[in-house]
Amino acid sequence: MTAAFVLLALSAAIGLALGTSFSWLAILVSSVALAGLSAAVLRIAGFSALSGIAIIVVCSTVNQLAYVLRVTLANGGSKGAKNSSRQSSRCEGRTNLKQLHGEFDGAPSDNSQGNIAHKRDRNENAPI
Repeated sequence: MTAAFVLLALSAAIGLALGTSFSWLAILVSSVALAGLSAAVLRIAGFSALSGIAIIVVCSTVNQLAYVLRVTLANGGSKGAKNSSRQSSRCEGRTNLKQLHGEFDGAPSDNSQGNIAHKRDRNENAPI
């Protein structure tokens, strides 16, 4: 049983190590090598074929999950976090556009003629 826990820890460590600077090809090669190593170690430790295969599947899964976790953390978070930051920057952009057009608080000006001259200047330059 100790052999299975050591293989799981080794799988996670290899996945985390590869996730820092290697591509998906490295995780593929390491998964194949880890499966071969696990099969040999588990056979020597006296595990049956069915339990050995189950442990190898779990080791490969842990290896790949650790790789994905490390790549995600290295890239600065998940995609959902990136989308939420994009949405907040879009909202900030809308606020900035309103401020550029003089709508700071949404209240109308005293004479309600504030932007009419500005609109007339834009319309004079428009093609007919």
